[in-house]
Amino acid sequence: MKNFLLILVLAFTVLTSCNKDEVTLEPIFGSWRVQLNTLDDVQYLYFSDDNTFYMYRIKNGFKAIDQFELISITDTSFSFSGGGLMEINYTINDNQLILDGIFSDGDIVRDDSFNPNDWVTHLQATTSFQLPAGVSESDPCFFPDYAPGQDVFFYADGYGNDKLYLLSTTGTVLNSVNITTSCRTAEATPVGLAVSDNGSPKIFLMDETTGSIIDSSPDMGAWIEGIGYDNATGNFYCVSNNEQKVYKFVGATLAITEIGDISFGPSGLHFYNDHLYITSYNLIYEISLPAFTVVGTYAVDLENESLAGITRDRNNFWVATYNYESNKAYMRQISL
Repeated sequence: MKNFLLILVLAFTVLTSCNKDEVTLEPIFGSWRVQLNTLDDVQYLYFSDDNTFYMYRIKNGFKAIDQFELISITDTSFSFSGGGLMEINYTINDNQLILDGIFSDGDIVRDDSFNPNDWVTHLQATTSFQLPAGVSESDPCFFPDYAPGQDVFFYADGYGNDKLYLLSTTGTVLNSVNITTSCRTAEATPVGLAVSDNGSPKIFLMDETTGSIIDSSPDMGAWIEGIGYDNATGNFYCVSNNEQKVYKFVGATLAITEIGDISFGPSGLHFYNDHLYITSYNLIYEISLPAFTVVGTYAVDLENESLAGITRDRNNFWVATYNYESNKAYMRQISL
Protein backbone atom coordinates (compact mmCIF):
# COMPACT_ATOMS: atom_id res chain seq x y z
CA MET A 1 0.00 0.00 0.00
CA LYS A 2 1.62 3.26 -0.98
CA ASN A 3 0.82 6.42 0.84
CA PHE A 4 -0.32 6.12 4.46
CA LEU A 5 1.07 2.65 5.23
CA LEU A 6 4.40 3.49 3.61
CA ILE A 7 4.53 6.75 5.57
CA LEU A 8 3.88 4.80 8.75
CA VAL A 9 6.53 2.21 7.89
CA LEU A 10 9.15 4.88 7.34
CA ALA A 11 8.45 6.36 10.75
CA PHE A 12 8.10 3.10 12.66
CA THR A 13 10.85 1.20 14.46
CA VAL A 14 10.95 -2.37 13.19
CA LEU A 15 11.22 -4.71 16.13
CA THR A 16 13.27 -7.86 15.82
CA SER A 17 11.62 -9.54 18.78
CA CYS A 18 8.73 -8.78 21.10
CA ASN A 19 6.61 -10.56 23.66
CA LYS A 20 2.91 -9.94 23.18
CA ASP A 21 1.68 -7.62 25.94
CA GLU A 22 -1.80 -7.55 27.36
CA VAL A 23 -3.86 -4.91 25.59
CA THR A 24 -5.66 -2.52 27.94
CA LEU A 25 -8.28 0.10 27.19
CA GLU A 26 -6.09 3.10 26.42
CA PRO A 27 -7.43 6.48 25.23
CA ILE A 28 -6.53 5.71 21.63
CA PHE A 29 -9.19 3.00 21.36
CA GLY A 30 -12.14 3.86 19.12
CA SER A 31 -12.68 5.77 15.86
CA TRP A 32 -10.57 8.56 14.37
CA ARG A 33 -11.22 10.57 11.20
CA VAL A 34 -8.26 11.47 8.98
CA GLN A 35 -8.61 15.05 7.75
CA LEU A 36 -5.48 15.37 5.61
CA ASN A 37 -6.53 15.60 1.96
CA THR A 38 -2.97 14.68 0.97
CA LEU A 39 -3.25 11.36 2.82
CA ASP A 40 -4.64 9.80 -0.36
CA ASP A 41 -7.34 7.24 0.35
CA VAL A 42 -7.30 6.67 4.15
CA GLN A 43 -10.48 8.06 5.72
CA TYR A 44 -10.68 6.51 9.18
CA LEU A 45 -8.55 4.70 11.74
CA TYR A 46 -10.10 2.34 14.26
CA PHE A 47 -8.44 0.79 17.29
CA SER A 48 -10.53 -2.13 18.53
CA ASP A 49 -10.46 -3.65 22.00
CA ASP A 50 -10.16 -7.07 20.34
CA ASN A 51 -6.46 -6.23 19.71
CA THR A 52 -6.97 -5.13 16.10
CA PHE A 53 -6.08 -1.94 14.23
CA TYR A 54 -8.04 -1.03 11.07
CA MET A 55 -7.59 1.48 8.28
CA TYR A 56 -10.66 2.36 6.19
CA ARG A 57 -9.89 3.61 2.72
CA ILE A 58 -11.87 4.89 -0.25
CA LYS A 59 -10.56 5.81 -3.68
CA ASN A 60 -12.70 6.71 -6.69
CA GLY A 61 -15.70 5.20 -4.91
CA PHE A 62 -13.94 1.90 -4.13
CA LYS A 63 -13.77 1.14 -0.42
CA ALA A 64 -11.21 -1.07 1.31
CA ILE A 65 -10.37 -2.23 4.81
CA ASP A 66 -6.84 -2.98 6.02
CA GLN A 67 -6.58 -5.01 9.23
CA PHE A 68 -3.55 -5.44 11.50
CA GLU A 69 -3.00 -7.26 14.78
CA LEU A 70 -2.21 -4.98 17.73
CA ILE A 71 0.76 -6.47 19.58
CA SER A 72 0.97 -3.93 22.39
CA ILE A 73 -0.56 -0.60 23.30
CA THR A 74 0.06 1.93 26.06
CA ASP A 75 -0.99 5.51 26.68
CA THR A 76 2.01 6.71 24.64
CA SER A 77 2.71 4.08 21.95
CA PHE A 78 1.35 1.11 20.07
CA SER A 79 2.83 -1.66 17.95
CA PHE A 80 1.18 -3.83 15.36
CA SER A 81 1.92 -6.59 12.89
CA GLY A 82 2.06 -5.44 9.28
CA GLY A 83 4.88 -6.92 7.23
CA GLY A 84 6.89 -7.12 10.47
CA LEU A 85 6.39 -5.69 13.95
CA MET A 86 6.10 -1.91 13.90
CA GLU A 87 5.90 0.62 16.73
CA ILE A 88 4.87 4.26 16.84
CA ASN A 89 4.60 6.86 19.57
CA TYR A 90 1.49 8.99 19.85
CA THR A 91 -0.03 11.86 21.81
CA ILE A 92 -3.69 12.70 22.31
CA ASN A 93 -4.35 16.43 22.60
CA ASP A 94 -8.02 16.96 23.49
CA ASN A 95 -9.80 15.13 20.63
CA GLN A 96 -6.81 15.13 18.29
CA LEU A 97 -4.45 12.22 17.65
CA ILE A 98 -0.83 13.10 16.95
CA LEU A 99 1.37 10.34 15.54
CA ASP A 100 4.94 11.41 16.24
CA GLY A 101 6.83 12.44 13.13
CA ILE A 102 3.85 11.73 10.85
CA PHE A 103 0.75 13.75 11.72
CA SER A 104 0.50 17.07 13.45
CA ASP A 105 -2.17 18.64 15.60
CA GLY A 106 -5.54 18.60 13.84
CA ASP A 107 -4.68 16.04 11.15
CA ILE A 108 -6.59 13.21 12.88
CA VAL A 109 -9.59 13.87 15.10
CA ARG A 110 -11.82 11.71 17.30
CA ASP A 111 -15.05 10.74 15.50
CA ASP A 112 -17.34 8.58 17.61
CA SER A 113 -20.07 8.83 14.94
CA PHE A 114 -18.13 6.47 12.67
CA ASN A 115 -19.41 2.90 12.94
CA PRO A 116 -16.97 0.40 11.36
CA ASN A 117 -19.81 -2.08 10.76
CA ASP A 118 -21.46 0.42 8.41
CA TRP A 119 -18.43 0.98 6.16
CA VAL A 120 -19.55 -1.88 3.88
CA THR A 121 -22.56 -4.20 3.72
CA HIS A 122 -21.79 -7.55 5.34
CA LEU A 123 -22.94 -10.78 3.66
CA GLN A 124 -23.17 -14.34 4.88
CA ALA A 125 -22.68 -17.58 2.95
CA THR A 126 -25.92 -19.58 2.90
CA THR A 127 -24.88 -22.75 1.02
CA SER A 128 -21.39 -24.11 0.38
CA PHE A 129 -19.48 -27.02 -1.09
CA GLN A 130 -15.79 -27.84 -1.26
CA LEU A 131 -14.10 -28.01 -4.64
CA PRO A 132 -11.91 -30.98 -5.69
CA ALA A 133 -8.70 -31.43 -3.70
CA GLY A 134 -5.69 -29.63 -5.11
CA VAL A 135 -7.52 -26.99 -7.13
CA SER A 136 -6.22 -23.43 -7.17
CA GLU A 137 -8.01 -20.10 -7.13
CA SER A 138 -10.30 -19.43 -10.08
CA ASP A 139 -13.25 -17.33 -11.22
CA PRO A 140 -16.06 -19.82 -12.08
CA CYS A 141 -19.13 -19.51 -14.27
CA PHE A 142 -22.68 -20.84 -14.35
CA PHE A 143 -24.10 -22.57 -17.46
CA PRO A 144 -27.91 -23.02 -17.43
CA ASP A 145 -29.34 -26.02 -19.29
CA TYR A 146 -25.92 -27.30 -20.29
CA ALA A 147 -27.71 -30.60 -20.80
CA PRO A 148 -31.50 -30.93 -20.89
CA GLY A 149 -32.76 -30.00 -17.44
CA GLN A 150 -29.22 -29.76 -16.05
CA ASP A 151 -27.57 -26.57 -14.79
CA VAL A 152 -23.81 -26.70 -14.14
CA PHE A 153 -20.79 -24.70 -13.02
CA PHE A 154 -17.52 -24.58 -14.92
CA TYR A 155 -14.34 -24.19 -12.88
CA ALA A 156 -11.13 -23.63 -14.88
CA ASP A 157 -8.20 -24.73 -12.71
CA GLY A 158 -5.11 -23.97 -14.75
CA TYR A 159 -2.77 -23.42 -11.79
CA GLY A 160 -3.47 -26.50 -9.66
CA ASN A 161 -4.73 -29.71 -11.28
CA ASP A 162 -4.67 -28.33 -14.86
CA LYS A 163 -8.27 -29.34 -15.47
CA LEU A 164 -11.54 -27.80 -16.53
CA TYR A 165 -14.19 -29.11 -14.11
CA LEU A 166 -17.86 -29.55 -14.89
CA LEU A 167 -19.73 -29.43 -11.56
CA SER A 168 -23.33 -29.94 -10.54
CA THR A 169 -24.92 -27.10 -8.57
CA THR A 170 -24.34 -29.17 -5.41
CA GLY A 171 -20.64 -29.71 -6.12
CA THR A 172 -20.56 -33.17 -7.71
CA VAL A 173 -17.84 -33.48 -10.37
CA LEU A 174 -19.69 -34.50 -13.54
CA ASN A 175 -16.67 -34.38 -15.82
CA SER A 176 -13.14 -33.00 -16.04
CA VAL A 177 -11.02 -32.23 -19.10
CA ASN A 178 -7.25 -31.76 -19.18
CA ILE A 179 -6.21 -28.27 -20.24
CA THR A 180 -2.83 -27.01 -21.39
CA THR A 181 -3.42 -23.27 -20.75
CA SER A 182 -2.93 -21.82 -17.27
CA CYS A 183 -6.43 -20.34 -17.12
CA ARG A 184 -7.99 -19.13 -13.87
CA THR A 185 -11.29 -17.67 -15.07
CA ALA A 186 -14.13 -18.84 -17.27
CA GLU A 187 -17.34 -17.38 -18.66
CA ALA A 188 -20.02 -19.25 -20.59
CA THR A 189 -21.04 -17.83 -23.97
CA PRO A 190 -23.18 -19.21 -26.82
CA VAL A 191 -20.04 -20.12 -28.78
CA GLY A 192 -17.97 -21.69 -26.00
CA LEU A 193 -16.12 -20.88 -22.81
CA ALA A 194 -14.16 -17.64 -22.60
CA VAL A 195 -11.06 -18.16 -20.41
CA SER A 196 -7.95 -16.24 -19.42
CA ASP A 197 -4.35 -17.45 -19.43
CA ASN A 198 -1.45 -16.96 -17.03
CA GLY A 199 -0.38 -13.30 -17.34
CA SER A 200 -1.87 -12.92 -20.81
CA PRO A 201 -3.52 -9.68 -22.02
CA LYS A 202 -5.96 -11.77 -24.09
CA ILE A 203 -9.01 -13.90 -23.47
CA PHE A 204 -9.39 -17.21 -25.27
CA LEU A 205 -12.32 -19.24 -26.52
CA MET A 206 -12.11 -22.83 -25.30
CA ASP A 207 -13.93 -25.96 -26.41
CA GLU A 208 -15.26 -27.22 -23.07
CA THR A 209 -15.46 -30.81 -24.29
CA THR A 210 -11.77 -31.09 -25.28
CA GLY A 211 -10.05 -28.22 -23.43
CA SER A 212 -8.55 -26.97 -26.70
CA ILE A 213 -8.30 -23.28 -27.62
CA ILE A 214 -10.44 -22.18 -30.57
CA ASP A 215 -9.77 -18.44 -30.85
CA SER A 216 -8.34 -15.46 -28.99
CA SER A 217 -9.06 -11.76 -28.53
CA PRO A 218 -6.82 -8.78 -29.24
CA ASP A 219 -4.62 -7.56 -26.40
CA MET A 220 -6.10 -5.84 -23.35
CA GLY A 221 -4.35 -5.46 -19.98
CA ALA A 222 -2.17 -8.27 -18.64
CA TRP A 223 -3.43 -10.76 -16.07
CA ILE A 224 -7.11 -10.88 -17.01
CA GLU A 225 -8.60 -12.07 -13.70
CA GLY A 226 -12.31 -11.98 -14.53
CA ILE A 227 -14.59 -12.18 -17.58
CA GLY A 228 -18.24 -11.18 -17.86
CA TYR A 229 -20.55 -11.63 -20.85
CA ASP A 230 -23.66 -9.69 -21.85
CA ASN A 231 -25.94 -12.05 -23.76
CA ALA A 232 -28.09 -9.15 -25.02
CA THR A 233 -25.25 -7.36 -26.81
CA GLY A 234 -22.55 -10.02 -27.19
CA ASN A 235 -20.08 -7.76 -25.35
CA PHE A 236 -17.39 -9.07 -23.01
CA TYR A 237 -16.22 -7.26 -19.88
CA CYS A 238 -12.73 -8.11 -18.66
CA VAL A 239 -10.74 -6.91 -15.66
CA SER A 240 -6.94 -6.73 -15.65
CA ASN A 241 -5.12 -7.20 -12.35
CA ASN A 242 -1.90 -5.80 -13.78
CA GLU A 243 -3.42 -2.59 -15.15
CA GLN A 244 -6.32 -2.50 -12.65
CA LYS A 245 -8.68 -1.57 -15.46
CA VAL A 246 -11.94 -2.89 -16.88
CA TYR A 247 -12.27 -3.34 -20.63
CA LYS A 248 -15.28 -3.79 -22.89
CA PHE A 249 -14.56 -6.13 -25.78
CA VAL A 250 -17.04 -6.16 -28.64
CA GLY A 251 -16.72 -9.62 -30.15
CA ALA A 252 -18.42 -8.71 -33.43
CA THR A 253 -15.99 -5.89 -34.30
CA LEU A 254 -13.00 -6.82 -32.08
CA ALA A 255 -13.13 -3.26 -30.66
CA ILE A 256 -11.70 -2.82 -27.16
CA THR A 257 -12.50 0.13 -24.89
CA GLU A 258 -11.23 0.98 -21.41
CA ILE A 259 -14.35 1.76 -19.39
CA GLY A 260 -13.00 2.28 -15.86
CA ASP A 261 -10.25 1.91 -13.30
CA ILE A 262 -10.26 -0.44 -10.31
CA SER A 263 -8.55 1.09 -7.29
CA PHE A 264 -7.71 -2.20 -5.53
CA GLY A 265 -6.52 -5.57 -6.88
CA PRO A 266 -9.35 -7.46 -8.64
CA SER A 267 -9.73 -11.25 -8.61
CA GLY A 268 -12.99 -11.97 -10.47
CA LEU A 269 -15.84 -10.40 -12.42
CA HIS A 270 -19.46 -11.13 -13.32
CA PHE A 271 -21.90 -9.18 -15.49
CA TYR A 272 -25.56 -9.15 -14.49
CA ASN A 273 -28.43 -6.79 -15.33
CA ASP A 274 -26.24 -3.90 -16.51
CA HIS A 275 -24.02 -4.15 -13.44
CA LEU A 276 -20.53 -5.51 -12.93
CA TYR A 277 -19.68 -7.44 -9.78
CA ILE A 278 -15.94 -7.46 -9.12
CA THR A 279 -14.23 -9.35 -6.29
CA SER A 280 -11.15 -8.11 -4.44
CA TYR A 281 -9.78 -9.84 -1.33
CA ASN A 282 -12.96 -10.35 0.78
CA LEU A 283 -14.94 -7.57 -0.92
CA ILE A 284 -17.40 -7.37 -3.82
CA TYR A 285 -17.86 -4.11 -5.72
CA GLU A 286 -21.16 -3.53 -7.54
CA ILE A 287 -20.68 -1.13 -10.46
CA SER A 288 -23.48 0.30 -12.60
CA LEU A 289 -23.04 0.64 -16.34
CA PRO A 290 -22.52 2.58 -18.53
CA ALA A 291 -21.53 5.25 -15.98
CA PHE A 292 -19.09 2.90 -14.21
CA THR A 293 -20.24 4.08 -10.77
CA VAL A 294 -19.70 2.05 -7.60
CA VAL A 295 -23.18 1.60 -6.11
CA GLY A 296 -22.40 -1.02 -3.46
CA THR A 297 -19.53 -2.56 -1.53
CA TYR A 298 -20.07 -5.91 0.19
CA ALA A 299 -17.87 -7.92 2.54
CA VAL A 300 -18.22 -11.70 2.69
CA ASP A 301 -17.37 -12.58 6.27
CA LEU A 302 -15.27 -15.74 6.07
CA GLU A 303 -12.32 -16.54 8.31
CA ASN A 304 -8.98 -17.03 6.53
CA GLU A 305 -10.60 -17.04 3.07
CA SER A 306 -10.29 -14.65 0.15
CA LEU A 307 -12.61 -14.30 -2.82
CA ALA A 308 -11.25 -15.76 -6.05
CA GLY A 309 -14.27 -15.09 -8.27
CA ILE A 310 -18.00 -14.60 -8.59
CA THR A 311 -20.89 -15.89 -10.70
CA ARG A 312 -24.67 -16.14 -10.54
CA ASP A 313 -27.06 -19.02 -11.09
CA ARG A 314 -30.72 -18.51 -11.97
CA ASN A 315 -31.50 -16.88 -8.61
CA ASN A 316 -28.40 -16.37 -6.46
CA PHE A 317 -24.83 -15.16 -6.51
CA TRP A 318 -21.96 -17.55 -5.74
CA VAL A 319 -18.37 -16.75 -4.82
CA ALA A 320 -15.36 -19.01 -5.23
CA THR A 321 -13.12 -18.77 -2.17
CA TYR A 322 -9.68 -20.03 -1.22
CA ASN A 323 -8.40 -20.76 2.28
CA TYR A 324 -4.63 -20.21 2.46
CA GLU A 325 -4.27 -22.05 5.76
CA SER A 326 -5.97 -25.27 4.67
CA ASN A 327 -5.23 -24.86 0.92
CA LYS A 328 -8.84 -25.71 0.14
CA ALA A 329 -11.19 -24.05 -2.34
CA TYR A 330 -14.94 -23.63 -1.99
CA MET A 331 -18.04 -22.44 -3.80
CA ARG A 332 -20.31 -20.43 -1.51
CA GLN A 333 -23.77 -19.06 -2.21
CA ILE A 334 -24.28 -15.56 -0.80
CA SER A 335 -27.31 -13.47 0.00
CA LEU A 336 -26.53 -10.55 -2.33
